[in-house]
Amino acid sequence: MLPAASGAVAQSMGFTAWGARRNPGDWTELADAAARSFDACATNRGFTGHETLDAVGAVHMNGRLYDPALGRFLRADPFVQFPKELQGHNRYSYALNNPLAYTDPNGYFLKGLLRPLASIAISVWLPGAGFWTGTGLFAANGVGAIAASGFIAGAVGSGSLRGAVVGAFSAAAFNGIGGIGFKEGFAGASLKALTHGAVGGIASALGGGRFGHGFISAAGAQALSGPIDRLGGRLQRTAAAAAVGGTLSAATGGKFANGAVTGAFSRAFNDELHRQRSQVAQAPLTDEQARLAEQGQVREFWESRLASGDPIAQLALDILDNKGAGRLANDRLRVFARRHRVDVSPHEVSLRLAEAHAEATENDSDGLLTARAIARYHHEVFKEYGLPAMTFGGTPLFGALWEADIPYALGYGFPHWCEACPEE
Repeated sequence: MLPAASGAVAQSMGFTAWGARRNPGDWTELADAAARSFDACATNRGFTGHETLDAVGAVHMNGRLYDPALGRFLRADPFVQFPKELQGHNRYSYALNNPLAYTDPNGYFLKGLLRPLASIAISVWLPGAGFWTGTGLFAANGVGAIAASGFIAGAVGSGSLRGAVVGAFSAAAFNGIGGIGFKEGFAGASLKALTHGAVGGIASALGGGRFGHGFISAAGAQALSGPIDRLGGRLQRTAAAAAVGGTLSAATGGKFANGAVTGAFSRAFNDELHRQRSQVAQAPLTDEQARLAEQGQVREFWESRLASGDPIAQLALDILDNKGAGRLANDRLRVFARRHRVDVSPHEVSLRLAEAHAEATENDSDGLLTARAIARYHHEVFKEYGLPAMTFGGTPLFGALWEADIPYALGYGFPHWCEACPEE
């Protein structure tokens, strides 16, 4: 509806899912002649805000012309946005043949998919990835850092300040729920799910949506937290929660993308962060582990630490096996060793790092080290060999700190462990 200056309705328009004009009163599709003679005196903008060329029965989507009667563009898309999707290879189709979920703002790229995915990815990676290295509220995993992470994720997902503020509220509120001592059993689990639902519903309403859609997304994701907890890594668990939230939202008349983001926030800022925190203080160094490190039995040491719940142990084992992020670390060590004319092998450095980790862990009261403590002994070991402190902590492209976040992003569950790594 387009209002006049007086507040009266100047013009009403209606469209089918594919963009054909229909009667806004009873939603019946307009006959071809009526559609072509539609009075566009108030505006020529129509379906998804694009210029409607009623005289020729087309919609000008900037990049290409679109025929709503056929549900097809009149020219092939020069870009294949989703090469792994079968529908992505139909270069004449509109929005992956799914106009109820997506729109095409410029005739080339979809809207409605990339922003939510980016928002979910940020909610998984950013909160404990070591980006926040301050103290107090803005220490890693502090409420300020959590809210700031939600602010960024919300801004990316919505593209607006309002969405960013709602994201900050959602992140802080979902995280705060984890501090409530819910009782074990069905009653406690139900109350926790309802509390999650309330936060999701309020966030949805603040963002301009319906309370019920946000409620069902967050409550459903939390209600299924048991099965989700059994999935392998943090990424998989958050993706599962997003799928549950999105599906429930769509099933109740809401948008899948909005529900997916709510479900992901519910999981990432609550279950995953509290899961990470609960691992701390559960892995004191044992006498057997100290003996293994002292005798140079590196693999056995890290396997024992992994069994004790030390999250960095998996990365250390991957370094020994030269796979995943471990292969990246070994490659960087070799590059820096050649650059600084240091004759040292990755195995030799791994042996010394295991000894340093055991020594630092033995002197730590709760058994698991902070990011700074791990960074400190890495720097000391690298210095012993004449290697720069950033050997495991800077990127080859930017010389910044982001590469040290890769293990966390890949699901190793440990925050940024090389804080303040200096550049060369």
